[in-house]
Amino acid sequence: MADDVRERSRKLPRGPLELEGLREAVRDGAVDTIALGFCDPQGRLQGKRFDATFFLEHVLDEGTEACAYLVATDVEMSPATGFRWAGWDRGFGDFLLMPDRGRVWLQPWEPGCVLVMADALTLD
Repeated sequence: MADDVRERSRKLPRGPLELEGLREAVRDGAVDTIALGFCDPQGRLQGKRFDATFFLEHVLDEGTEACAYLVATDVEMSPATGFRWAGWDRGFGDFLLMPDRGRVWLQPWEPGCVLVMADALTLD
């Protein structure tokens, strides 16, 4: 199965994908995983991975929640101090990751996976 996805994904064009191209790649079995990511204050890619069909049906329009711990840590992933909205004294609530439909990229180093960048938003 993985070899089949790998072979199909190699046939996809390199570079950014339009949303319809992503839908078609998922239908054709060339893409089976979506990595939804954002850059944290340290410049690291953080986020979540989804089954591609689930992502298109639920996450693309609604977004998904992520824990504020992801953005309130230092380079060693230890909780940092000084955040008004997160910390051991305030707790680590959630924020919203909203997919940016204009930033959809194939990951040539990981066949069958597409990276979709997200905007990090407060829940309100």
